[in-house]
Amino acid sequence: MGPWGGIGGQACRIMVEPVCLNSITIRSGKTLLAIAFSYSDKHGKPHHAGPWGANGGQLIGSSFHTILLGPSEHLIQISGTVDMNIEHSTDVITSITFTTNMSVYGPFGTREGLPFRSKLVSNGSIVGFFVRAMCLIDAIGIYVKPEREPMEKQGLITKTGPWGGYNGYLYDVDVSPRRLVSVVVRCSEIVLGRSEYLKEISGTVGPSPHPDIVMSLLFVTNIGSYGPFGGGGGTTFCSPELKNGSIIGFFAHAGQNVDAIGVYVDAIKEKESTHFGYEPKDNPMLAVNELGEYKHCTNPARRSGWRRSTPRKKSPLRSLARAEMAALANDAHRHADCVGAVARAYGSSWQA
Repeated sequence: MGPWGGIGGQACRIMVEPVCLNSITIRSGKTLLAIAFSYSDKHGKPHHAGPWGANGGQLIGSSFHTILLGPSEHLIQISGTVDMNIEHSTDVITSITFTTNMSVYGPFGTREGLPFRSKLVSNGSIVGFFVRAMCLIDAIGIYVKPEREPMEKQGLITKTGPWGGYNGYLYDVDVSPRRLVSVVVRCSEIVLGRSEYLKEISGTVGPSPHPDIVMSLLFVTNIGSYGPFGGGGGTTFCSPELKNGSIIGFFAHAGQNVDAIGVYVDAIKEKESTHFGYEPKDNPMLAVNELGEYKHCTNPARRSGWRRSTPRKKSPLRSLARAEMAALANDAHRHADCVGAVARAYGSSWQA
């Protein structure tokens, strides 16, 4: 449906048919500057598109906005304004508003020019976008799915973002992540405890001698924060607040630097509290009994000698009977002019 806007720019569209829209990330200033979004296909596999639009110096004074749609929330309408951009001598999208079955997000940009509005989708949902873009978003259109897929058929894992520029090669995981174990940022490593999970990332995106890159990153868990890593400066961004979920992986556009970064989110699954009577950072001493269960132990001589008072069947984790928990990495934060490398470990590799 659409597009609405001008005739300039290059056509940008997705290659895999969308079934469910998961998140929208836009960058706006006086106009709509750039857009990215994530969606799931008919198999429940998450995909992302963009960022499409402006980059570099045109983004000075702009801001990021990310909309993470809830499990029962879906987009039913977009609206906005179109006006002539004097610098580029063409009509562009100056503002946009997103309407879901639960809320209204926006307007983003400046309400100047002629209004437009998509038809209200009453028996389905908007599941993706296509645009014409170069320096700005010249025009935008939507993909509509007439009937919304039942929630039980949708994947729990979604992709959000990315935030940053559009240069660099795409790096993504080849197996859907389930739990984030550690994060390596250039020379520093963050090892998450068994009861610790990542809730948020934030940072800055700024101009460089080349197009925009990620200048700094901060990682926030349910226990504490790590960073910021990098020199800072530029436009700030922040991943959406997660009330009952966690960030379980990353994808990025990167070359010599990290141009843009996005996250995999387990947004539906509620976090189960797993406490062992201490926080791993404060006391790494851990006892593991023959059933594979963990227990705080102050006497090293009894690290594997305790037993449950109530008998139970032996667990498949018996092989972990004498495992020891590695001491968590200290915050050996080394700052750089920009974020040079980001990695995550959960049991699979990256592929370009």
